[in-house]
Amino acid sequence: MRKIGLSILTFLWASQVAAAPNVILVMADDMGYAQTSYYNHPVLKTPNLDDMAKSGLRMDRFYTGAPQCSTTRATVITGRTNDRTGVF
Repeated sequence: MRKIGLSILTFLWASQVAAAPNVILVMADDMGYAQTSYYNHPVLKTPNLDDMAKSGLRMDRFYTGAPQCSTTRATVITGRTNDRTGVF
């Protein structure tokens, strides 16, 4: 009986883990916030980013951790401040 109960609990736990949402974070070098077509840029066309913005979450106030791209990526990945990542 214990094995059946443990199997049911394991199955329920696994189904909860599988229901977690997917997260996609797009970071581009030298790209300003308004350089997308969903911000009505007159020249640049970004249809894939437009579709993602329509069906997901847009981070309109996402600030960099440092002036270099490698340090900024390290702050996002580790959650540490730029002076504690070890990337310079």
